Amino acid sequence: MKLTSKIIVILLIFWLFILFGYIFIYDRVVKPTLSQFERELAINELERFLKSFEKELVYLNRTCADYSWWDDTYEFVINKNETYKQINLLPQTYEENNINMILIINKMGEVVFGEWYNLDKKQKDKLPVEFSIPKIALTHPLLTFENPKSGRFGIISTNYGNVAVASNIILKSNLEGEPRGVFIMGKLLDDNFWENIKNQVLLDVSVYPYIEKDKLISNAFDYQINEKKIIQIQENKDDKLLLWDVIKDIYGNPLLLIRLTHTQNILSSSDTIQFRGITGFVLVMVLGIFALWIAIKKQILTPLQDLTQNIRNSTYRESITFLPNIEKNDEIALLIVHFNRMAYKINKLLEEKSKLVEELAEREQYLDFIINSVPCVIVETDGNGTIKTINSAIEEITGLAPNDVKNRNMGDILPSKSIFEFLKKIQENKEGANTFEVEEKIYINNKNKYLHIHFHRNERNGQVFYIGVIWDITVLREIQEKYNEQRQMAILGEASASLAHELRNMITAIQSGFELMRQEKNIKQKEEITGELYVSISRLEDTLKKLLEFAKKYRLNKTKISIKELIEEQFKQCIIQNNQKSSIEFKIIGDTIAEVDTNLFSRAISNILKNSFESISNHGEIRVEIYDKNDYHIIEIKDNGVGIEKENLGKIGTPFFTTKAQGTGLGLTITKKIIESHGGKLEIQSEKGVGTNVLIILPFEKG
Repeated sequence: MKLTSKIIVILLIFWLFILFGYIFIYDRVVKPTLSQFERELAINELERFLKSFEKELVYLNRTCADYSWWDDTYEFVINKNETYKQINLLPQTYEENNINMILIINKMGEVVFGEWYNLDKKQKDKLPVEFSIPKIALTHPLLTFENPKSGRFGIISTNYGNVAVASNIILKSNLEGEPRGVFIMGKLLDDNFWENIKNQVLLDVSVYPYIEKDKLISNAFDYQINEKKIIQIQENKDDKLLLWDVIKDIYGNPLLLIRLTHTQNILSSSDTIQFRGITGFVLVMVLGIFALWIAIKKQILTPLQDLTQNIRNSTYRESITFLPNIEKNDEIALLIVHFNRMAYKINKLLEEKSKLVEELAEREQYLDFIINSVPCVIVETDGNGTIKTINSAIEEITGLAPNDVKNRNMGDILPSKSIFEFLKKIQENKEGANTFEVEEKIYINNKNKYLHIHFHRNERNGQVFYIGVIWDITVLREIQEKYNEQRQMAILGEASASLAHELRNMITAIQSGFELMRQEKNIKQKEEITGELYVSISRLEDTLKKLLEFAKKYRLNKTKISIKELIEEQFKQCIIQNNQKSSIEFKIIGDTIAEVDTNLFSRAISNILKNSFESISNHGEIRVEIYDKNDYHIIEIKDNGVGIEKENLGKIGTPFFTTKAQGTGLGLTITKKIIESHGGKLEIQSEKGVGTNVLIILPFEKG
C-alpha cells in the first residue's frame, strides 16, 4: 500500500474513532453526570428547605429557653404571683416573639398557666384540645428530656392545625437549683410561615398532609442521601423531577409530606445538543478529510518525492558535503538549506569557543562581586565543616578577612554548642545532618551578637558540601524587644476601660461597706461587714499586684533545678491554701534538670496548679509528666476537672479574659509571659466535662 493510501486510511480511522468516542462518552459519562447533577441540585434545595424549617424550630426553642431560665419564672411555678403574669405574659409577649401558645407545667405535670393567643385577631382563645387538660402525663414527649439543658422541640397536630412546639426545664438563671417544671411555647404553622420557608429555596416546594401520600405519589423509587436519610424520587414525562420527603411529629409519626419540583432543563437541552453535535461532526469529518488530503499531498508528499529524487541524484557525486537546493519554499526545502549551513557553522562555533571562555572569566568575577556585596555571610564548607569559599560579610561579624578564615573549621570561627553538635553530626554522617538552622547569641569579637545560621547539604560530582547563610540579627532582636514592650503597653491601653470598670466596682463595694459599717450599730453585723471588706480589699490588692507584674519586664536569674521538686513544693503550697481540696490525688512521673528563674517559674507552676484545684469540684486527680524530647524539656499537667468550653479555649491567656466570677484574667497571661521569657511555649488542650491538659515546652540551654 502506498503512502497516499495509508494516510487516507489513517485519517478515516482517526475521525471514526473520534465520532464513536464522542457518542460513547456522552451516553456513558456526560448524560449520567448531568442526570446526577440535576438530582443533587434538587436534593440540595430540599435540604435547604428542611434546614430552614429546623432553624425556625431551633429559634423557637431558644426563645422558650430564655423564658424557662428566668428567676421570676422559677418562682412563679411555686407562688403563681399575678405580677409575673402582668409583666411577662401580656399580648406583647406573643406578638413580639411571634408565638401563639404558652404553657407552664409544674414538676407534677399540673398546668400552672396555659393560654392561646390569636395573632391575626389579636385576642386570647381556647387552648388546643391536646393541652386543654389540668394535668399532662409526665411521659409526654414535651416533658421528657435527654439533656436537661438542651430542651425539646418538634411539631404536633391540633384542632387549630399543625403547631411547632418547644419545651425547656424551668431552672434558675445560672442553670442551677432543682427543676420546678417545664415551660412550653407553641407557634401555629400557618400559610405565612410556610411561605417564608419556601422563599428561602430556589425551587417550587409544596406541603401536604401525610395521609394524602398514596394519592399523590406513584412510580417513585427510594433514594438514599446518607446513612440515615432516604427520600423518594419521581420522574415524569415533562422532564420534571419530584422529590418527596416526610416531616414527623414530636411522637415520631409521619405528619407532613414535602414535595420539591425541579425541571431538568440541563438534561433536556443536552439531548438536543447531542443530535446537532453528531450531525455537524459528520459534516466536518467529511470536509476535514478532503481538505487534509489536499494539504498533505501538496505540502508533504510532493516535496518528499522531489527531495528523494534529488538525494538519489547526489549519491552519484564524489562529495555530498552540500545537497542541491530544491525550488520550494517550505519545511523540506529549509531542511536542505539548514543542512548546507551546518558545516559552515561548525567552524564558526570553534571560533566562538575562545570568546566564551573569556566571557566566563568575566562573569565569574562579576559573580564574586555580587556575592561580596550581599549584607549576609554566604559560605561553602566541605563534608567536615572546613570553609572553602566565603564572602567578605564575615569580616563584619568576626573581624576576620575572608582569606583568614578559608581552610579553617567553621567551629573555630563561630564557637557555639549548636555548631559543634552540627559538625559532629556531619562528620559522623548521622540523621538530621541534611539541614541545620538555629538562632542564638554568640560572644564573638568582644561583643554579644544574635546570629541566624542556616546550612543545607548538597552534592556535586559525588562530593558532599554544605552551603550556609549567616545573618546578623542583633539590631532586629533589639527592635523586636522594643516592639514587644510597646505591644504590651498597647494591650494595657485596649483593656484599660474593662480594668477601670473592674477596679471601680471593687472600690464602690469597699466604699459601700464602710458606709454600712458606719451606720450599723450591731457588733455582729459590723464583724460580717468587716469580713466582706477584707475580702474586697484583698481582691483589689491581688488585681493590682497582677497588673503590675503583667506590665513589668522580667530579668531572668536562672539556676539549675529539679523540675519535679519545684512542682511538688508548689503542690504543697496549693494544699495549704486549699485545705478543702486535700482529697485530690496527685501523681508526678519523671524528672529533668532545667535552667530556670526559680521564683518566676514557681509562680507560673502555682498558677496552673491553682486553676486545676479550682476546676475539680470534690474528688479528682492531678497528674504531672516530665520528660525530655528533641532538645526540649516537656512538662504536662493534667486534671480531670470541669474543663473549658470550646469557644473559650482560644481566648485562654488573653489579658483580662476570665470565666471566673472573682477572676482578673491575668493569671494565665502572666504564666504564658513567664514561659515565653524562658524561650518556651505554653499550650492548653481541654474538653468540657473531661479535663484539661497544660503543656509547657522549654528549650535546652545552649552554651
